[in-house]
Amino acid sequence: LFRSQFERCFPNEHTIITVPESPMFNAPEAAVVTEPRLNLIRKAGREYAESGTIGEDLLKEITSPMIPEEQYAQIVNGTVN
Repeated sequence: LFRSQFERCFPNEHTIITVPESPMFNAPEAAVVTEPRLNLIRKAGREYAESGTIGEDLLKEITSPMIPEEQYAQIVNGTVN
């Protein structure tokens, strides 16, 4: 929903970065994985401001999972042992 709304508001060329595990950014105990990701996002912002694009390798790194999908699902569902 958000993505299609964004595309309607900004129909021309645009870059959308989505981070499915974004709730982890609110958990201080997840800083070991969120801080490096935030640094990559900042780097992408600088790159975008300078050139109007984000390199493919950096974009792949930003949108890759921070932790294994199964582990994230267990955390979200409260089934972590």
